[in-house]
Amino acid sequence: SCPGRVKATSKELLEKLEKSRDKANQRAIQDGFTFQSMTDRYQEVADGAETTFEWLFNNDSEQLESSRHLVKPFNDWLENGDGIFHISGKPGSGKSTLMKFLCKHRRKMKNLVGLIRALVSHIALQQSDTIPDIFPDLWDPSQFEPWDDTRASTIENDDILGAFQRLLTVWMKSLTATNSASSSTASTSSKKR
Repeated sequence: SCPGRVKATSKELLEKLEKSRDKANQRAIQDGFTFQSMTDRYQEVADGAETTFEWLFNNDSEQLESSRHLVKPFNDWLENGDGIFHISGKPGSGKSTLMKFLCKHRRKMKNLVGLIRALVSHIALQQSDTIPDIFPDLWDPSQFEPWDDTRASTIENDDILGAFQRLLTVWMKSLTATNSASSSTASTSSKKR
């Protein structure tokens, strides 16, 4: 009976080690969404006065008149534009303050990848069991030991967009399965009548 018990205990230990490696891999991917100095520059930039940049969203004609290089007013570009809206200016003219203003007013910011990154990050943090499915190229628990400091994975925009696409695919499949299950339940209950 002793060899059987040792074998069972060894199997349990291996399973726990595997789960620990999975958790370490999950943490590495979750930590990859952020980096240490991510908000340093943002914190260094002074806030503008409350209405400093409101003109950017209200006075399209003044924008066009004030800059001969401007093809499309900023507000119009946000709603209908594509490509890059280039902002230039002398040192100290407020470019960084404008960027901070736009970050604080996310509804006015055109950054789809940033939005997708935040969404994927939130889902991965809340439902860590989805990580192997949405980040298959980053998932390799054999590279992680539970007793080592977990190193953050580097998560590039392409990884984020791929993860988002896989999330949508999984979501659509579950939605389709739910709809077909509810319609088969509905047809079964109508046949019983």
